[in-house]
Amino acid sequence: MFPMKNTLRILGIAAIALIIGFTITACDTGGGGGGGNGNENGNGNGNGNGNGNGNGNGNGTDNNPIPLTVDQWKHGEITGTTTQVQYSFSVSAGTIYRLWWNDGKQGDNTKSLDVKVSAKYSDGANNIFSNTDNGWNYSQSFTPKESKTVIITVEAYTSGNTGTYAIVYSTGNTPDRPDGEWAPPSKHTPLTVNTWDYKSIVSSYGIEWYSVQVTT
Repeated sequence: MFPMKNTLRILGIAAIALIIGFTITACDTGGGGGGGNGNENGNGNGNGNGNGNGNGNGNGTDNNPIPLTVDQWKHGEITGTTTQVQYSFSVSAGTIYRLWWNDGKQGDNTKSLDVKVSAKYSDGANNIFSNTDNGWNYSQSFTPKESKTVIITVEAYTSGNTGTYAIVYSTGNTPDRPDGEWAPPSKHTPLTVNTWDYKSIVSSYGIEWYSVQVTT
């Protein structure tokens, strides 16, 4: 069971040139103080951060889904004005496809939102899978019988929650998660040397990012 609130205290320790980011997450303390690195997630290949920040040619709606490219992670975010984001990619009959995602519960601790994912064919023939929570420790795989377009829907696992995630698909018989280029978060708190910073994590899977400048 995770505590609902952990108070963090952290100290800036260095000076000048290179910015380094790291995370601190709420984790099981067994009833008392700090402990653990909050990484309950899989150790498979790839860190799931990707380098596809843009929305491609779509805007993430049902009528205009964001196109995905094989083996290229796409960053996403559910905000207060969006309850779901939709993606698409084309599939060929007889090919194995595997869908992966990196989120705030199962992932590499760089994303903030626990999501659920559904997949269907664009012609409405049938659902491939629905409201699936985990796409990090293992993929959601399928083999289409016809060449079609697949629509992927990403939603917050808990309605009303907001945050970030990343998603990717791969093909073929190799069940390894695609590698991704690590991308530092855009929002982080710079630390000042010899000055403590205090913050609280109020969600079970909350993340606080900090940066320090160091001399190389």
